[in-house]
Amino acid sequence: MPINPGILFALLAFTSWGLLPLFWKSLVEIPALEILCHRMLWSLLSIGFVLGVSRRFTRTIHAIRSPRTLLLFSASGLLIGCNWLIYIWSVNNDFLVESSLGYFITPLVNILLGKIFFKEILRPVQKISVLLACIGVVLLTVRYGQFPWIAASLAVTFSLYGLLRKIATAGALEGLFVETMLLALPALLYLLYIEQSGTRSYFSLTLDVQILLVLAGPLTVLPLYWYTKGARQIRLATLGIMQYFSPTLQFLLAVFIFKEAFSYEQMQAYLFIWTALILFSIEGLITHRNAIVLNRSVVQVSESLPAK
Repeated sequence: MPINPGILFALLAFTSWGLLPLFWKSLVEIPALEILCHRMLWSLLSIGFVLGVSRRFTRTIHAIRSPRTLLLFSASGLLIGCNWLIYIWSVNNDFLVESSLGYFITPLVNILLGKIFFKEILRPVQKISVLLACIGVVLLTVRYGQFPWIAASLAVTFSLYGLLRKIATAGALEGLFVETMLLALPALLYLLYIEQSGTRSYFSLTLDVQILLVLAGPLTVLPLYWYTKGARQIRLATLGIMQYFSPTLQFLLAVFIFKEAFSYEQMQAYLFIWTALILFSIEGLITHRNAIVLNRSVVQVSESLPAK
């Protein structure tokens, strides 16, 4: 039986995101804000190239005609910029374990945002999942006397970003192009400032570092392209389960490759969070399957009714 190409595309995307810390670690000598500015600029050029080749610029122009849409994209751009900055900084300052936690709990934050903004009703298992995750975060806070702000910031900024992108209807690449376009000028001005002030010059960097900074653009765009291709061809329930592949890879890199500390006390707190995610995933799969069965039953009943 042939494998669904959508699964392969999604697997490529989530694997790329999971292994991305290896790339950021190779730029550890460059400050996170500077890396972010390069990522913005080279991403803009990369997406512009893709949109130009695929002749989708017209669709992008239509997406930014209204002031409301521009405002939404400005806000979502700031959120994804903050998310990228925190993530790059955390990886290069040996907080990858905590940053992976942020992406583990993002789906649970999405549930809370759905409850707050869209009045979505939480199912019993979802309530238990959120409660268990909260217990895990409280344990981390109590044991270390410090709130896991990196994980919380990543989860909140990414969830709010998803919320705004849900409201501002546009394709993934078109939306990211607008967001990076709006932030490209501040990014360019900052890079010109540090160039003029003598703090750092791009052209004074070694050739390998220059190439790596340029590659930050394609390495941002390609996984997103693969993700959108995969999302169109597989069920959302499958996509929801596969999203945990990225933070799992990040966690394994942190503990076994980068040798970040992971104590028994942390393990206890994480067990609450992982249990919450397992319950959340299983309940989501069951609910999705029941909905499919119900829809099929309705169709069969309607087809069996005599025509009027």
